[in-house]
Amino acid sequence: MVSTADLTIRATQNLSEFSLDLRGFPGATVTIDGVAAAVTQTADKLVITPALGIEQERVFHSVVNYSGRPAAIPMADGNTEGWVRISAAVWR
Repeated sequence: MVSTADLTIRATQNLSEFSLDLRGFPGATVTIDGVAAAVTQTADKLVITPALGIEQERVFHSVVNYSGRPAAIPMADGNTEGWVRISAAVWR
């Protein structure tokens, strides 16, 4: 089963690459505004290198395709989650 994360992102600085937290999903693919981007997995990070740099303040659309099942992540309250939910993404 393939899952998709569909993201709209505003760059707060010039970017030659950026990363997303993603653990345990080898073989993920990424497009930026419909153009394939290079992807490497480094520990818990999916490092994404766009075909062209992204200028500060540019809003871009990124689609991440991945497959697999999320691993259980132990939380501070003792529960385990497959995903860590946050109220809003903060890009700095």
